[in-house]
Amino acid sequence: MKKILIAILVASFIAGCKKDIAIKPSESPKQDYVLPQGKSPADDRIVELYKKYNTYFLYDYSVADFNWNQIGKRQGAFGGTNADPRYVGDFLDLLQDKWFRFYPDEFLKQRMPYRIFMADSLYVNYGGVKYLVTVNPGAENLAFGYVNSQLQGQDKAFKLEYKNQLNSVFWEMLIDKKLIDLPESFFAVSSYTVNTSSDPNSSNYFKSRGFTEDFSYFEYITVEDAKRRDLSAFIRTMLSMKKSEWNEKYLGFPLLKKKYDVMQTYFLSKYKINLQLIGDAE
Repeated sequence: MKKILIAILVASFIAGCKKDIAIKPSESPKQDYVLPQGKSPADDRIVELYKKYNTYFLYDYSVADFNWNQIGKRQGAFGGTNADPRYVGDFLDLLQDKWFRFYPDEFLKQRMPYRIFMADSLYVNYGGVKYLVTVNPGAENLAFGYVNSQLQGQDKAFKLEYKNQLNSVFWEMLIDKKLIDLPESFFAVSSYTVNTSSDPNSSNYFKSRGFTEDFSYFEYITVEDAKRRDLSAFIRTMLSMKKSEWNEKYLGFPLLKKKYDVMQTYFLSKYKINLQLIGDAE
C-alpha cells in the first residue's frame, strides 16, 4: 500500500463554513455549481447528498475555485488532477463508512462545509515542501485526495488512516469555527501554566499531568492557546485509538482518565456522538 504522508498543523483549519451558524468570507468568487455534473455513475447519489446536507460534492471544478478555497491558515494546497468520476461511488462509500455514520444527520446538516472537493491527488505545501495528504481544509470546504482507482482494493491500514485523518480534520474544523460547545470541566483538570516533562520519573510527567502529549512551551503561548492545543491533541487521540490501546497507554493516569470520561460523556449526552466508537472503528 502506498504510504500516506500526513502534514498535521493543529491550528490550521477551515476559515469559513456555509451554515447560518458560521461566517462566510464575502470576497469569495463563489459559483453555485449545477448538479448533476454528468460524468459519474454516482451522480444521483451526489444530488441526494446535496439535498440532504446542502453541500456540493464536486469532482469537476475550476482550478481557480479550488485554489481560492484552499487559501487558509495552511501555506496552500495543490490538487493534482480532478477526481476520476468512475470512482466517485467508491469514495462516497468510504465517506459513509468512515465519516457520516458516526454522526446524527441533524448534526451534520448544520455543520457540513459548503463544498466537498474530490481530487485525484492532494498536496499541502508546508515550509516550501509538498506533502501528499488525505484531506485538507480550505476556506469553505474540505478537499479529499485519492479519489481514483486506488480506492478499490485498499487494505484496512489505508482505510483506518483515512478514517483517522478525516475525523481529526473535521473536529478541528468544528472547534476552530466554534460549531460545537465544549465541556468546560475538561479544562479544569490540568494546569496550563507549568511546562510538562517527558521524563516518567518527573512530577511534571505529561501523562501524570493529564496530557496525551508533552507540552513544554506553556511559557511561550497564552493559556487559551494551551487549552486549545490540549483539546485538539486529546480529541485526535480519542478518535484514532481503540479502547484497548487507550487503556494500555493511559489508564494508569487518573487525570487522563478523568478527561476521557468528561469528553466521552459530554459529547454522547449533548450531541449523541460516541467518540470511542469512532476510535474503535477500523
